[in-house]
Amino acid sequence: MILYAGLDSTVIRLAHLEDVSTLHEVKPSDNGFKTEGVKDADMVLLGPSVTDPVRKIQHIYAADKHISIVLLSPVTQVKQIKDALRFAPFIGRNTTVVTLAPETDLKTVCRNAMLRTKQKRGFHRLKIDPASMQGPVERVKLAQMGTFLEYAPIGALLLSESDQIVNFNQKAKKLFPALQKLDVELTTLLPNAIAKQVKEFIHSEHHPEAKLEIAAGQNWLELSTVQVHNEEGVPHYLILLNDVTHEKLESKRIESILESLPQMAFTTDTEGKATYFTKGWYFYTGQTAGEPLGEGWASVVLPEDLSKVTEHWKRSLESGKPYQHVARYRNTKGEYRWHLARVAPVRDNANQIILWVGTCTDIHDQILLTEELERRVKERTYALEMSNSELEQFAHVSSHDLQEPLRKIRTFADLLKESAYDEINESARRYIDKITSTAERMSNSLRSLLQYTRLDSEKSAVPVDVNEVVKHVTQDLELLITQKKATVETENLPVIQAVPIQIQQLFYNLVNNALKFSKADEPPLIRITARDTEPETILSFPELNTFKNYVTITVSDNGIGFEQQHAEKIFSIFQRLHPKTAYEGSGIGLSIVKKVVKNHGGVITVSSQPGKGTTFEMILPM
Repeated sequence: MILYAGLDSTVIRLAHLEDVSTLHEVKPSDNGFKTEGVKDADMVLLGPSVTDPVRKIQHIYAADKHISIVLLSPVTQVKQIKDALRFAPFIGRNTTVVTLAPETDLKTVCRNAMLRTKQKRGFHRLKIDPASMQGPVERVKLAQMGTFLEYAPIGALLLSESDQIVNFNQKAKKLFPALQKLDVELTTLLPNAIAKQVKEFIHSEHHPEAKLEIAAGQNWLELSTVQVHNEEGVPHYLILLNDVTHEKLESKRIESILESLPQMAFTTDTEGKATYFTKGWYFYTGQTAGEPLGEGWASVVLPEDLSKVTEHWKRSLESGKPYQHVARYRNTKGEYRWHLARVAPVRDNANQIILWVGTCTDIHDQILLTEELERRVKERTYALEMSNSELEQFAHVSSHDLQEPLRKIRTFADLLKESAYDEINESARRYIDKITSTAERMSNSLRSLLQYTRLDSEKSAVPVDVNEVVKHVTQDLELLITQKKATVETENLPVIQAVPIQIQQLFYNLVNNALKFSKADEPPLIRITARDTEPETILSFPELNTFKNYVTITVSDNGIGFEQQHAEKIFSIFQRLHPKTAYEGSGIGLSIVKKVVKNHGGVITVSSQPGKGTTFEMILPM
């Protein structure tokens, strides 16, 4: 039987463990596992929602010293929990800490744990006569530290209920040369004031992970404590002493460097709690010494900016990636000024984050200048829009006025062919056909030009499913696709914020272009795919906003291709790489494509080789 607590179906699929053994849940609110329940079980499985797991494991150990315990922990807490168990007397050897991850083979872990329980209980039931064993047999006292802790690189003191030091390890003896015997008071090692501070910390209600930093001679020690019980149930206090002198000196060095910076600077611990601020911060904000530590700094951030600041900061702490954000900070006059905060992690040799270092740079004047520039740009944009509107009206009128004589040219040419077709010679017939086709091309060019000038008039962007757009485009081009026996494949197409009619024009022109410039002896294959755009790619295009997410949509074909040196030329209006007689069209389709991409704040590139097809890549905002 497996006893478990602190797990639910959202954390792990418990049904999978029913193949291993029967399951019995112990409520996390239970103050301990009942002796008879533990005795009947083969192992105990503790989940991440169990509070104070070390104490819970002590209760289980008191009920049965031989039962195996598996503790599931998030990856961010594994090291901390292992350290706590490693230096906890009596219980660490029975417990296995396992990372809670999808790839964890929990069935195998549980089977091994149950086997260990069976082996320990079987060995305990064997009756061994000490007299038959070679050499003397010494009873191991529970007050002893154990071999592992004795030579651990961290200091350890074991205190009785009366705060007497009943045991210590080698590292503690090095930290305190005065520690030569047992049953001595803490005041033998520490000044009265610090000893009193330590005692208050030991006996106070505090979080199991809480730490106290003290000065001991030339050293700085980080102290943590846990209550343990011996076999008779008498409580003891295990004090773990980590020498952080090097880290403290390194921190002082970092603080000296930060003080020399012109910006306000600070440091935080691994949990994001502020531990130090330069004098510049106190001078700017007017906060008193110690006031901004922890999360006290948040009181100077404009309330409407604070939620975004904490959201971005939390995201960086979880990912370990540098933080960058702008917000308004209050100065001593009560004014809020814009600041750019940048925070980066500092890692040790094992690539573990040990602290964060950050700066706050006043960019208020730059923001105001930017706003003024934006205001001027808006004014110029408005004037340009008015000019464009007039130009569009002119283009519309011109197009309409020019279309009328073209229609008449085509009409009279058709009438001439119908009425005098048999009377005119072959050369005259050819001239009439040229007049008709030229007038038709000019009419198409005028319509395309009018369409091009209207692209900027559509402003309302809405969520657009690119899958639906491509579906409609292939329906519009169904006849041409069938005639050429073409195949259009799509993959991972997203939903983007865009102007629907413009995106329709974009894909229509790209697919139509691929069909038009296909090989005569090979059916066209057009592939349209999408992928997330990497940050490095975004940085390589100055036109893109580094704070936005982009998608890269690729349209590739196996057509005739072209020389790469003409890559920019193909996007120019009315530019053609082939004679008008070889391929139909106005020469404006790819100009529309580029303008649509630009209208949406994106970029487009093209790569091609003669005879090997063409690939268009569009980077568009999500």
